[in-house]
Amino acid sequence: MALSLSPETFLVEEMLPDSTVLEKGKQYNFGEERCQQWQRDYFSHFVLQKENWTTHAALEEMARKLGVKPSRFDFAGSKDRNATTTQLCSGFAIAPERLMGLQIKDVSINGCWKAKKKVKLGQLAGNRFTMLLEKNNCGVVPDVEAMKEKALQNSFLFPNYFGEQRFGSMRHNSHLVGELLAKGDVQGAVMNFLCFVGEREQKESTEARKKLSAEKDFGAALGYFPQSLSPERKMLAWLAAHENDYAGAYRTMHRAMQLLFVHAYQSFAFNKTLFEMGENAEKNGEEIFLEKLEVASFPELSSEGTTRKTFAKMESFSCDQEGEGVVLRFSLQAGSYATVAAEWLLGTLQPFC
Repeated sequence: MALSLSPETFLVEEMLPDSTVLEKGKQYNFGEERCQQWQRDYFSHFVLQKENWTTHAALEEMARKLGVKPSRFDFAGSKDRNATTTQLCSGFAIAPERLMGLQIKDVSINGCWKAKKKVKLGQLAGNRFTMLLEKNNCGVVPDVEAMKEKALQNSFLFPNYFGEQRFGSMRHNSHLVGELLAKGDVQGAVMNFLCFVGEREQKESTEARKKLSAEKDFGAALGYFPQSLSPERKMLAWLAAHENDYAGAYRTMHRAMQLLFVHAYQSFAFNKTLFEMGENAEKNGEEIFLEKLEVASFPELSSEGTTRKTFAKMESFSCDQEGEGVVLRFSLQAGSYATVAAEWLLGTLQPFC
């Protein structure tokens, strides 16, 4: 059983490049007074705290409330929906007072200031995690001593799989969209994004996707697709107005989200390779090379080749009994998954491949 965490049992706090931790509920201001002189060409950096929102969805809602395009927002790392999370973001030429004045359920701005440059993807050291593991959210009774012993015996190293969030925490199809894009099937990619049904989705969303798959009437679908499915609704509106322009529909998404699907496909390939290596994977030094991925229909989304370590290390590790559950705390470098570490410690890890 995969972990089934919630904002009440999962806390993710981003670590800035200088290792500063953006702590839950704490206010921040890293700006300088001279920044106040900038009138137009500036970025407002802000600490976003959220729960029950993906990073993309939260920024989309902020953009809607402010009456600006979502493309004006950037962030260092995408954060899970099923968690309480903190992270650094930026908005182009949006006054700090406007951001601080936003009222959105389960979203708060923990400080905002002007800066010269935007926050760039990957501009973080990692994340600090706190998890409450109980039988009802991990499928087994957590054994605190066994988990401590396993971590210590393996020098706090664990297989560096991409977590299921990488493939879509609700539907697990992000890699399928990326694969279709890589193969040049843009229509298939868009239709998969719109119609693929996930086991964890709400009934309203599931029924809407099934209906669209059967009828393929994009204009009509705007009448019944839930408002919460904002990226899907933008695609539907585009296709209703621009017949068969699936490439244009895909480009209605925020660029970071467009890239997410390509990267998910690369991540799927990594997980499959690491899984096949099994016990032959070396814990120290060995890496897997992810080949460059060309996307002919979207050259701007082509992904350069890169390497990823086969094992990641938990830093500042602690594991404590709390009632019948276990509180697990540790930090990871950017790109590694706390859920994978926890499932490995529990003995329930099943790589998504």
